[in-house]
Amino acid sequence: MVSPNSNPGVAKIVSWAKFKYERSKKDKNLSNKKSRSKKEWWFKPTIGERDLVIKIEKIKKFLEQGGVAKLTVRMFQNKTGIRVTFEEIKNTMNNILNYCKDFSEQIGEIQQEGKNLSVLIKYIKR
Repeated sequence: MVSPNSNPGVAKIVSWAKFKYERSKKDKNLSNKKSRSKKEWWFKPTIGERDLVIKIEKIKKFLEQGGVAKLTVRMFQNKTGIRVTFEEIKNTMNNILNYCKDFSEQIGEIQQEGKNLSVLIKYIKR
């Protein structure tokens, strides 16, 4: 039925297989959007400036679609055995948040999870 409230009602004759196929495609698209609601992005404290900008552009595109991003800066030990200090991790997180402040806002505080720092951000329209 296209318009069941009109007098007389209006109906449309369709192929059942085609109708079922279109409905399954629509359901699949809706389920894909729901599953992409939260995504985690990993950063190293030694990330290059250009690499950081490219990653943040991808985060912005994701947030514009209505998702929530979790930004995590990981503690690591490089091949030469030099450890990164916790102060460098904090500086990297603050640098990332400064890049993102134009299009996003923090959800909660920066949290320490073991040797990692993480924060949730969401998109805001300006």
